[in-house]
Amino acid sequence: MRKSVRQWLLEIAVAVENWRTVRRQSVEAEMALTTPSDVVDYLIRSIRAEDREAVRDALPVLLPADFAEAARRIRQAATPLQ
Repeated sequence: MRKSVRQWLLEIAVAVENWRTVRRQSVEAEMALTTPSDVVDYLIRSIRAEDREAVRDALPVLLPADFAEAARRIRQAATPLQ
């Protein structure tokens, strides 16, 4: 069963919120991805191509460098979605 856009947004929010504490296999990725927007771009690559555009369109603009604030904005964007 495919995930809904809402499910993807909620998963992305959790990943963004925990980005600094999650153990990643690539140290290079950790060093290169220093903003929430960078992390979201990285995570979206794992979404099936046919779902990727809808998820991108549903994401809010992520201006803050604060990962917790970015996660809150993503969760807010997911709230009205089914």
